[in-house]
Amino acid sequence: MGHNELLLRQALRGRDRQGVVLSVKFGALRDPAGGWVGIDTRPAAVRNFLAYTLRRLGTDYVDIYYIHHVDHQTPLDEMLRAFDDLVRDAARRARLETRGDARRAGKSRRDAERSA
Repeated sequence: MGHNELLLRQALRGRDRQGVVLSVKFGALRDPAGGWVGIDTRPAAVRNFLAYTLRRLGTDYVDIYYIHHVDHQTPLDEMLRAFDDLVRDAARRARLETRGDARRAGKSRRDAERSA
């Protein structure tokens, strides 16, 4: 996991970061062989996945950060609060003339049962 982010890191070297829009998804849990083992969208995981993504990409922010699958074990409002915190942190850092963690956050798939 994260191999594509390492490739992007190489591609971004020497480029103007502001001229690139980075969109990343998170939440998938994989075993050492790459097999699917579940989803984790707890608030701590939202931040943890992003921290590792930023390290692999070699940047201090992503433009769009989204969940690819819904985790039915984590209440949606908890996950959305974690997204909101990331965006607020980024805005706070931007006011201090540094970059934040995520500028936009969202969910890529609609889940009728959870959205209703």
